[in-house]
Amino acid sequence: MVACRRCMEVNFLSAVNMCQVFLPLLRCSRGRIVNVSSMAGEVPMPLFASYGASKAALRVFSEVLRMELSVWGVKVSVIQPAGFRTSRDEILAALSSEAREDYGEAYVSSLPSSLSRMSQQCAEDLSPVVDEMCHALLSVCPRPLYTPGQMGWLLPFLHRHCPTAVFDLILKIIDLDKPTENSFTLNCFSKESFLSFLLLSENEDKETGRRET
Repeated sequence: MVACRRCMEVNFLSAVNMCQVFLPLLRCSRGRIVNVSSMAGEVPMPLFASYGASKAALRVFSEVLRMELSVWGVKVSVIQPAGFRTSRDEILAALSSEAREDYGEAYVSSLPSSLSRMSQQCAEDLSPVVDEMCHALLSVCPRPLYTPGQMGWLLPFLHRHCPTAVFDLILKIIDLDKPTENSFTLNCFSKESFLSFLLLSENEDKETGRRET
């Protein structure tokens, strides 16, 4: 609970406090607010419940703020990067003895390697994020939401449009749930292979429906 509360304070409440402090100046100057969220704030990620909840709160707060401050000409944008890095040691240290017992030592022991693979999938080049921040701050018409990164659109799209069971399976396939011998990375999902996957899933659902009837 301590780690969860700290995560909310750092990622959400601190941004709320900052916006409230500078709100009078922003109204007078018709300024801009750019908050950095995360893909984990829109897409549920195993091992990132507290982090994702804090980023989801920040995104909703920013969207409401954008609507409320539009009267004063204040622009509010959210940067939602595709990849993110975190301290795996903090995640493992936050596991309670009850959680370790419930999940089993075999699964807990696999977490360091799984988190390392997740970190390796994140892009090291931060220039797309910086470019989107510059656009949000300097452009005449900033967008409400920026999703920098090659795969910034993919998982949110899958989460919005796929059945829950299908999306859970996708997370397991791309190694965001638990490590398997056949797991692979997000980079295996090109737009072409993604569309082929959806078409195949749709055909399988139709075939299953015909057999059931």
